[in-house]
Amino acid sequence: MMEDDTRVRVVCRVRPMNERETRTDAVPAVTASTTGKTVRLVRDIVSTGRENEFAFDHVFCPRSTQREVFDATLSPLIAEVIKGYEATVFAYGQTGTGKTHTMEGQLTEPAGRGVIPRAVDALFTQLASGQVQEYEVVCSYLEIYNEELADLLYSGTAPPKIVLQESTEGVKCAGLSEVGVTGSEALLQLMTRASERRRIGTTKMNHRSSRSHCVFTVKIRCKQSDWVTEGKLHMVDLAGSEGVRSAGGGDVERGRERKNINQSLLTLKRVISTLKEGGCGRVPYRDSKLTRLLQQALGGRSKTVVIFTLSPSMCSAEESFNTLKYAQEAQAIKNKPVASVRCLSRANSGGEGVGELQAKLAWTKTQLEECAKQLKTKEQELRVEMERNAQLEKENGGLRVALQHAQHQGQQLRAAAAAVLDRLPQDEAAMAGAFSDLLLAQVSGVTKHSEDGFSKVSSTFQSLSRSAESVAAAKAQAQQHLDQERAELSAALGLRAQAAEVAAGDAQRLVEMGEGLEQLGATTLDELEQVHSELQCQHAAASTSHQAAVAAVEAAAARAQELTRATAQAHSAALDAIAGSKRTAEAAGAAAAAA
Repeated sequence: MMEDDTRVRVVCRVRPMNERETRTDAVPAVTASTTGKTVRLVRDIVSTGRENEFAFDHVFCPRSTQREVFDATLSPLIAEVIKGYEATVFAYGQTGTGKTHTMEGQLTEPAGRGVIPRAVDALFTQLASGQVQEYEVVCSYLEIYNEELADLLYSGTAPPKIVLQESTEGVKCAGLSEVGVTGSEALLQLMTRASERRRIGTTKMNHRSSRSHCVFTVKIRCKQSDWVTEGKLHMVDLAGSEGVRSAGGGDVERGRERKNINQSLLTLKRVISTLKEGGCGRVPYRDSKLTRLLQQALGGRSKTVVIFTLSPSMCSAEESFNTLKYAQEAQAIKNKPVASVRCLSRANSGGEGVGELQAKLAWTKTQLEECAKQLKTKEQELRVEMERNAQLEKENGGLRVALQHAQHQGQQLRAAAAAVLDRLPQDEAAMAGAFSDLLLAQVSGVTKHSEDGFSKVSSTFQSLSRSAESVAAAKAQAQQHLDQERAELSAALGLRAQAAEVAAGDAQRLVEMGEGLEQLGATTLDELEQVHSELQCQHAAASTSHQAAVAAVEAAAARAQELTRATAQAHSAALDAIAGSKRTAEAAGAAAAAA
């Protein structure tokens, strides 16, 4: 049927755009190549480096038919089930990606039927072909809703409680009814009646969303001469994973359903990831009822095909990427298929049945595989140790060379140290002499520096003396100018006094003349006017003399003020020169003291 019967076969199917995606003109993110058996996913049309390609056993594009999917998945397993093998097929994907359509399809339309009704037809066709003498077919339909088990084929009013129990053949559903069927039509009627009881609901992603996981099992018991085979075909329709934002919030019941669905699917993902790593550590089969039922399908004795369904829309790109990632991991899972075959004449022959022999053979093969795996691991470890030893030998060789070089350098250093010790007394004497010479040179330098400092101080004091003499000369000259100005001011004041005396005399003479005029009384008008003219001339002359005297006094006062300012400036300059000379002397003294 395939190159490796033990590996889980993985098939990927991309559905067409639905009505909502077509109406909103959704951007396609997933493209499938049926001939190349690859799926290409673009996670972001803006960013680069967000494109991935995955390869699987079979890939189906949106135009692939239900017949093509069945022929590549379940059709090769029908003959294996009749031979006594256990086979499982289940669909995994986001809600609304076509899992139920792939598994069940449209039961009333032959062209639209999914893999389950087609498998039933193929099974009864092969059983009726005369390959076996006798056969018996029974079926069961189990629903897992909110982690509770329900029997979809039970027709009574009070369905029994179903409990999962461990047995030698794996996990059994105690209390689950099994209905015998004689033909495909009767079995399809059972399926139709059971599907009507299945829990469905409306979400944002799907108007008829499955709210539970369903396991449809067909058991076939065939008899051929003394041999009896017991095969099983499990066909699982999983509820889809969904998020609150993508599927819509809904009510409390929808939230509880969503939580349980996602929890069981998350456990399934963990089982796949653990088995992909080789089953190291604990495989979490018991963490959910779904994974307990699928224990033989994943890592057990079943021949398994997984159909991963995808939406082509960019809106579901991240969900599609996660689905493809788990599909890729599922390809690495290997099972250990074992046929269930019994020999009816074993009691008479005393020999072992074929089934038991196959079981022992499978167990022995498993042990051999484990031994081969351990041997390969040991070989790898030994190879690593040998490479490490070679590396250590190489490092040791380098260290030996370095040690020899270090020893040679040590000998050279010891010889150099001995030579230094031999020269040490001579070097000490030479260093003592050099130190004495250096000390004398430093003392001589200090003495010379001190003499230079004292000479600078002497020159500074001489400069100060000359500056003081210049200041005294300037002060004497300023005093001489001041005395001269004072003399001029005194002369001007004398002139002013004389002018005042003249004016007073003139006034006195005018008064006397007025009195004379009054006494004369007989003086004529011409004589009076002449006298009055003379008096006016004399008065004008006196006024002119008085004004000249006042101007001379004011000029003398202004000259005296200028001389006073010049004297003050000269005195301030002398004081600044004295202070500067004093600072220079102090600096020179400090420098001499420091030296």
